[in-house]
Amino acid sequence: MKYSGKTATGIEIGTAEIRIVSARKTGAGIQVVAATRAAIEPGTIQNGCVVDSQRLIQILKVLRKQHKVRSRQVTVSLPAECSVARIVMLPEEDPQRIARFVQDEIRQYASLSGRETVSDFQVITLGRPGAPGRVLVVGADRGLVNAVSEACHHAGFVIGAIEPAVTACVRLLDAVEAPDPSAVRRLLGIRREEGLTLCIFSGGRLDFVRTKSIGAADVSERCIRDEINAAIQFYDTKHAAKPQPWHVVILDESGQAAPDGLAESMRTGILADHVDVWTDGTLPDGVAADPQPRGAPSATALGLALRSLAAGEHGAQVNLLCADAAQMEPIRRAVLVTANVLAALVLVVVLLVGGLQLLFQRTARNVAAIQQAQLARGELDLTVAMDQLEYVEQRHRLLADELDCLRSISESRHDVNWVQLLTDIQTATPQMVRIVSLSTDAGSDIVMDGISRSYEAVHTFVAMLNHSEHVQRAFLLETRRGDAQEGLVRFAIRCSLHSMEMP
Repeated sequence: MKYSGKTATGIEIGTAEIRIVSARKTGAGIQVVAATRAAIEPGTIQNGCVVDSQRLIQILKVLRKQHKVRSRQVTVSLPAECSVARIVMLPEEDPQRIARFVQDEIRQYASLSGRETVSDFQVITLGRPGAPGRVLVVGADRGLVNAVSEACHHAGFVIGAIEPAVTACVRLLDAVEAPDPSAVRRLLGIRREEGLTLCIFSGGRLDFVRTKSIGAADVSERCIRDEINAAIQFYDTKHAAKPQPWHVVILDESGQAAPDGLAESMRTGILADHVDVWTDGTLPDGVAADPQPRGAPSATALGLALRSLAAGEHGAQVNLLCADAAQMEPIRRAVLVTANVLAALVLVVVLLVGGLQLLFQRTARNVAAIQQAQLARGELDLTVAMDQLEYVEQRHRLLADELDCLRSISESRHDVNWVQLLTDIQTATPQMVRIVSLSTDAGSDIVMDGISRSYEAVHTFVAMLNHSEHVQRAFLLETRRGDAQEGLVRFAIRCSLHSMEMP
C-alpha cells in the first residue's frame, strides 16, 4: 500500500468515548504524531441517534483545541452498534443495478428497519454464470450521519469520509500485514463492549464479516476463543482441498483493562499458526509513536487516518457521507462570498439610482436652458435634446423598478432574517437540484419551483431545509417527471418561516 507524506487525522466517535489520532507515513513505517480521547456523557448518543448535539459539539471543540488538528480533511467513524457492515452474495445481474440491490439489502437489517438509511458498497468479486459475486455493503441511519456531520462542522472539522469502525480496523490490518497476505488465511477479531466482530480474509480478499451481540460480561477469553475456533473450523472444512495456515489478530477495544497473560492465553487456545493480540493503547508492529502522544492511540482512529494517507484504492473505500454533504464546506464559503457580493451590489444599485436621479435633474435643467436659448434664437428643433431626456427617463424607470423589487422582498416580512434564510437555502440545495423560481405567497410562506435529476435529491433537499433554524416546516407540494426526452423531475416546495428578531 502506498502512502503520501502528509499528516492525516481519524476521529472515532463511540457512544462512550471520542478518540482522535493523527498519523503520517515515514521511511520506517507509520508514525502516530498525536492521540487524544475524551469521555462522552451517557445519553449523548443513544439508540442510534444523537440526542444532545450541543454536548457532542462542545466535546469535539475541546478535543480539536487539545489535539491541534492540522489536516485539511478528517475521516470519521460511527459507533459500532449504529452501523451495519456485511459481506453478501451478489446475484448475477446488471452491475448498474448493484446500488439498488444494496439499498434493499440494508433495509432488511433489524437495527435499520423503518428508518431512512444511507448506504455504500464495494464489490469484492463480480458474479459470473454459476458463481455469484460478493460485495461489502455498509449502511447507517441517515439522521445519525447528518447529525454527526453537522456536529463536526460546527466544531471546526472538515469531513472527507464517514465509515463504520470495522472497515477502519480492516484497513489497519492491511497496512501492517505481510507483503503477500494471500499466502495465509487471516482472521481479525474485534472485541468491544457490545459484542464481537469477526472479519475473515481468504485469498487476500475480505470474505466474511459478522458481528455477534454479546453482553459485556459475556465477552470473555473463552467466548472469544470459541467463536474464533468455530469460524476457523468452518473454513477449514469448506476448503479442505486447499488447506492454508491461519494468522489471527485479536483487537481489544472494549475499553477495559486487559488481564495479565491475555496474549499468551489466546495464543495457546486458538487453532491458528500465528496469533497477535492488540490491546487498547498498544501499537502493532510497523507503527511507532514519536513523540509520545498525549493519550493512548486507538486502533480504529488510526485506521481512519490511514484512509487519507493511502494513495491507491486498496482496502475498504466505502463512504457513508453524501456527495452533497462532502461538498458542503466549499459551498458554505461560496455562500458567504455571494452574500457579501449581493450586499455590495444592493449598495451600488442604491447609489446608482441616486446618481441617476441627480443626472436626470441636471439634464432636465440643461434641456430647459437649451429650449430657452433656442426660443430666444427662434430655433424650435429640440429633437436631439428630447431624445436624450427620454433615454435618461427610461433608464431611471428601469433602475427604480429593480430597487423596488429588492425592497419588496426584504419588506414582505420584517421578522425574518432574509440574508441568512437565503444563505441556508443555497447551502441546503443538492448538486443535482436547481431552483427555477422563488416567491412568497399571501401567507408570507416561501414557494420554490425547481428541477432535479432524481426524486431522492428532492427529498434530500426538503430534509436539509428542515434543518434551517429559519424554516418552521418545509414540505413538497408536488413532484412530477418530465417527458421522456427531458428526463427531469419538476417539483414545488413550500416553506413556512419562523419569526425571528433581526440583529
